[in-house]
Amino acid sequence: MVFQGEPYFGGPVTSAGCPAGHIASSNNVEYCNTTATPGAWSYNNAFFRPTAMSPNSSNPVMTVCTSSNSTGCTGTSTSTPHFLGGVKWDANFVPLPKNANDQATQAAAGGLYLQGTVNSINFSAPAAPIALQGAPSQPVQLITYNQTLNGTTKNTQLAVTADKKVYILSGTTWVPAVQVNGVYVAATSGVAPATFNGVIYAQNGVASVTGPARTTATDPATAGNAVASFAQLTLASSGTIHIKSDLKYADPPCSGTNSTTTGSFVAATCDNTDATNILGIYSAGGDVLIDSQAKYPGNGVGKDVNINAVLMSSTGKVSVDGYDAGTADANVYGKVHLMGGIIENYYGAFGITDGHGFGRDFVYDTRTSDGLAPPSFPTQASWQVQLPTPLKLNSGTLTQQAIQ
Repeated sequence: MVFQGEPYFGGPVTSAGCPAGHIASSNNVEYCNTTATPGAWSYNNAFFRPTAMSPNSSNPVMTVCTSSNSTGCTGTSTSTPHFLGGVKWDANFVPLPKNANDQATQAAAGGLYLQGTVNSINFSAPAAPIALQGAPSQPVQLITYNQTLNGTTKNTQLAVTADKKVYILSGTTWVPAVQVNGVYVAATSGVAPATFNGVIYAQNGVASVTGPARTTATDPATAGNAVASFAQLTLASSGTIHIKSDLKYADPPCSGTNSTTTGSFVAATCDNTDATNILGIYSAGGDVLIDSQAKYPGNGVGKDVNINAVLMSSTGKVSVDGYDAGTADANVYGKVHLMGGIIENYYGAFGITDGHGFGRDFVYDTRTSDGLAPPSFPTQASWQVQLPTPLKLNSGTLTQQAIQ
């Protein structure tokens, strides 16, 4: 694990990695061919074994030298992570999946399989019922995607009902949709709409994933809901996926944010665990990136972005793209408020202690440890990882398979 500053972890934390260069494979099953050395790195590369942590390994104060001269250390910096639910430094190595074949198969069978270049995907859950041809007006999950395939760019709008029926916008009318050669088209008269299984696979990555735009740019509360109260969605790809706005549940399991008061950690309230809406974003061969306005002016996430989802990069990282760009002022970008979980192979930076980038406010979605998962999302059955029950954290850094 790597730590900087004073992160608070409100639940149990496990470190389950393998030293670089020592991940081997036998019969297509990965394992660590050496014994890992338990411990933690401070942000400027000082390593601390649990037995050397003071006052103890659950509440270490890691002081390191930041500058020196001929007489010794002239400056110090301190990392002080707080493990309120305890920490296990020597857990066994946990292999992560290396492809998205299962998700691609499910998307082709009854979801949405996107080849070519996916320029954008937008999720939206309008508050008002939508009029559908041949069916009563009702709430829907909207999925809008812009795709370039064989030199042609096309925008498609789908609406999925609570009973998973698919409609497509034809002119100004939502008509039943069916798949023809993997592409959704308007059904002929009298043909029932297709059934949607919730899995979207973008073969070559996604340049932009968004929810409804904010009406006030600096206020995340003014962003509309991206995931309907009944919707269960997985967006998977073999390439990199870029998130460019808030992604909010219509029926969130948790409310508020984590906070610290006079050194005490106060977790967000999670008392709506009967909620069933969920979103998973999974990159098998690339990264999951949260795009900063510092790198993408006018085309990145807003201040204090809210993301409700389980984010996973099995060979790369979950990170802020542009975490070290722009103004070194923590008030400019605020925090990434993530409600869900992060699973990543490598540490992904969100900001720097000098004020660049975003802070972290991560609230673990405990529903995922009670059996709720996005459709066809990698689970313990397929890659031997189980999320812990009450992991909530306010600030800090998660490293290789730190959530397991």
